[in-house]
Amino acid sequence: MRRPPIPGLVLADGWLAPYEREIQARLRLYDSRVAQLTRRYGSPEECARGYTRMGFNRNEQGD
Repeated sequence: MRRPPIPGLVLADGWLAPYEREIQARLRLYDSRVAQLTRRYGSPEECARGYTRMGFNRNEQGD
């Protein structure tokens, strides 16, 4: 996903201008993590459902 060079958040709130680079770096990190989860699990939502496959789980009979 491509983002505008200046996040709308910074444009809407001038007090954030000194932190623009940090905000952009965090957005890149977020995009990178979402892409990583999508490659590995198919989607971030599917990754969040990992509790159904990992750990101690009971079947429908309660075993």
